[in-house]
Order: sequence, then C-alpha cells, then structure tokens
Amino acid sequence: MSSPFKKLSFTSSHRMVGTVIALSLCAVATAIYLSPAAHKSPSPVSASATSPVEDPAAKAAREAAAKAAAMAKWKGTGSKPSATHPATPTTSPATGSPTLGSITSPGTSFATAAPTVTDAVLHTDGGASASATPSASRTATTQIKHCNNFKWQQDAQAAYLANLSDPGALDGAIGPNNGDGIACNNLPVDPSRPASTPVDAYVPVKPTAAAKAALVAPTAKYYGVFANGLPRDTSLFDSISTAAVKAPSSVSWFSGFDSDYQSDAVTTAWSRGALPIITWMSVAMNASSGHDSSEYTLSKIVSGSVDPYLYKFAGDVVRTNLPVVLRFDHEMNGNSYPWSAGMYKNTPALYVAAWQHIWNLFQSVGANSDVIWLWAPTRIDTLKPHATTGNGVGQTDLAEDYPGDGYVDWVGASIYLRVVATGPTYAATFGKTITALEALTTKPIFVAETGAIETDLSTGLDVAALKATWTANALAGFLADPRIIGFSWFNNVGTSLINGVPTKNDWRFTSSTQAQTAFQTAVSDSRFLTGVAPDGL
Repeated sequence: MSSPFKKLSFTSSHRMVGTVIALSLCAVATAIYLSPAAHKSPSPVSASATSPVEDPAAKAAREAAAKAAAMAKWKGTGSKPSATHPATPTTSPATGSPTLGSITSPGTSFATAAPTVTDAVLHTDGGASASATPSASRTATTQIKHCNNFKWQQDAQAAYLANLSDPGALDGAIGPNNGDGIACNNLPVDPSRPASTPVDAYVPVKPTAAAKAALVAPTAKYYGVFANGLPRDTSLFDSISTAAVKAPSSVSWFSGFDSDYQSDAVTTAWSRGALPIITWMSVAMNASSGHDSSEYTLSKIVSGSVDPYLYKFAGDVVRTNLPVVLRFDHEMNGNSYPWSAGMYKNTPALYVAAWQHIWNLFQSVGANSDVIWLWAPTRIDTLKPHATTGNGVGQTDLAEDYPGDGYVDWVGASIYLRVVATGPTYAATFGKTITALEALTTKPIFVAETGAIETDLSTGLDVAALKATWTANALAGFLADPRIIGFSWFNNVGTSLINGVPTKNDWRFTSSTQAQTAFQTAVSDSRFLTGVAPDGL
C-alpha cells in the first residue's frame, strides 16, 4: 500500500513547481512589458503570416477619425484631455538657436554642433520613454516630424527647437522663414507643463538705407517711377525693372490724410533699393475711411485741430526709422486742388503757415531726421488763369508759396509733355519752370512728376516718334543740369477728353517700342542710380 504521505508529498511538489513556473512566466511578461523595446512599433508581418494585416491607409484613417472624435468631445465638453505621458524629460533639446546665417539648408545641420538627445526620446505620440537612468548622450538623427506626430504642443515645440530649419513645417512654411515661433498651434497644450513660448520666430531683415544727408545730396541721380500698385506690388517692381533693363532707385505713391503712415510700403520700397516718395495730400482719399476732406483744410492744420493725426503720423516715421521723402500738398501754385494757395479762401501765407506747422511738429518728435521735405509746384507756363490770381498769369508766385529754405530739403515740379505743338525739346518743356526754381533757391531739384503723351490730345493721332525723341531729350537734360538730382516718371495709362470724347492716353515709357528703347538707353547711363534688380536682370 502506498503511503498517503508519499502521495501528498508528490502532489505538493507538483503544485510547487507549477507555482514557480507561473510566477516565472509573470515575471518574464512584466519584464517584456516594461522593456523600452515593447514600446517600439511591431516588425512588419511577413507575407506568410496567418494574422490579417490592416491596410495602412485604413489604419491611418481610423486613427485620424478617433483623434478627431476625441478632440471634438474634449472641445464640446470643455474637459481637459488626460495627461497620459510621463513628465517632461530631464534632458530637453538644445535651446541655443543659431543665427539665420548659420543655417545651411532646410532639413540639414547647422554650422554649430548638432543637438543631442538622451534616452528620453520623443515618440510619435508626443510622450517620452521613462528611462530612470539616462544613458550617455548620442547625436540625434534627422527625422522630419510633422504636427500629427505629436500629442502636445510642447513636444512639437521641443522638436522645432531641435531643428529651426523647420523641415516639417511645424511653424509655418518650410524653411527658416517660420511663423510666430510656436510650433503646431493646432495642437492642445499639456496642462501639466508650461505652455510653449515663442522662440526664434522669423523676423524679416530690415532693409538698410543711407543717412539722410547722403540721400539729399547724392553722388548720382535718382531714376524713379510712379505706377498704381507700387511699392507693395513687387511683381510690378520686377516688370518695370525688366522693361527698363534697370531697377528704379526711387518709387512714388499718393496718400491722403485719412490714411496712417504706411510703414510697410516704405520698408518694401527700401528692400528694393528705392527711395520712397509719398505725395501727402490734405484730403480724404479713401471713401471707406469715414472722413471728409473738410476736416483737413489749411486753416484747420494751422489751428492745430489736425495735430492728433499728425503726431501719430510723425511718430510712425520715427518708429520705422527709415528715410522717406514727403511731398506735402503739391502743385499749390495752380488751381486744381483744395489746398491751392490762391483758391478756396486760401492764401499763399496760409499755405506756408500750414507747411511750417507740420514741419515744426515733426521736428518736435525727431521725425525730421528721417524726412526729406520736397516742395513741388506745378509747371508755371501752362496754367490757366483763375479769378483770384494776383499776378495775371493764372497762378500764385512761387516765392509767395515757398516755406523757406529752413523748412525744405528739395524743390521740384510736375512737368509733362501734354501739347504736341510745343515740340520735343528740353527747353520747351522744362526751361521756364526749372529756371524759376533755380532762381528761387539753391536747394537740389527733383522733378517729382514727368512723362509724355502717346496720343495727341487735339487730334487723337499717335505720336510715338515724338514721345521717343522727347524722352531722350528730357533725360539727357536732367543729366546735364547739376542742380537736378533725379526724376519720377508717371508710368500709368490715363483718360483725357479729346473733342469731348474720353480717350485713353498711355504715359508709360513702354507705350511704344520707340519710347521704351529711348528710355532704356537714357537710364542705362551710370549717372542714374539703380535699385535692387530682380533675379535674371
């Protein structure tokens, strides 16, 4: 008979062995689960495997739908998503940021040492592995990450800081020209950690410009243009430069008192190497501004009622800190504008007082250090008479309208070829006005507006050959006169009445092949300054 004790011993032994085996298996499973390798993506399943393989596209769609649903639920309920990942790694990506000049190309290393990471490696879910004892540092491999690789904005920011060339467009367009310096604004912020802060947001390089004194008395002459869209339309800059085979060195535009100082336009002009010239008019030009020209009369300027606007404008000039030419209330000696010195209850003395009031206000805030003041009447030998004239030739005298040398840096004029009968000579178009300006002051002369018709206003006939000859003569005359330091060409198509019929007139230097060739030849002279040429020019 077998002993019951032996049977009991045998059974207990088996139970003990089974228990040991079970515990061993649990330990192995736990070790596998805790191993960093367990968090890695599984190896691809072989073609012979019997387990079904989920289509990658279907998997991506499923995961995206689940994420969208979770985010929608979170946004709808206002509850915070749970923080399922461990705390921020003790070793974060390098925060030292190289200058833009040290970036070689998007997605590649900097000129400085490559950033390093430890075993606290970012995972595609935005978390970090929980290695209690980080191993020695190792060089990070370049892996392009996108916003959908991260769960939290802070982790995307860490990856962005590790590679400021932003190859994955974590912060705007691919490349160093990132947006606001915060990666992946669409991602939620982990509430358990400080929010991302802007770092190395791209700031456009401010263009450089010469000092005012050098600009007022240049060693060569400005070749400038006015065209609707400039200076903001840089493609127009390019097309004009290409048509002239030389980039303009000044650019003009018009602005009313219902518009603030256009710092962006001034900066754009200088980025193209062009001196900005603003014809600044005391009227409301923008119909949607809610302002009326009656708010900006010469008398109101002198009274100080416009000072709040003027102080803001002058302050913006100071803050922009780039030189600009201001042509305030041009052609004051004529009869076309509300500020005309001999019209609309104005007087030459009132015009002068308004100019000096604005100049003094700018002086009080330091804005005149950046402003070249251009006083520019209109051509004196073509004006029609008006009732209030005191000198019998349809205009106020230049000397009456002149604010004084202490308030002016340049003088100039608007001088065009409008009448074919006057002929193409320089003297016939410019002679009387330029002579009068040179007699008035020793200030440099800038021809603020010029150009020639393509169509005879009296007959409607094309006068391309005349325009080409006039263009060559005009620009040669500018070069020959040492007092003239530049010009601005009116490069637009306008409409004029010919025998009561509206007729388009092309003032552009490209109105004909003949005119364009004459202009190209003239401005190619090295005595005309050039701006920044577009690629390929």
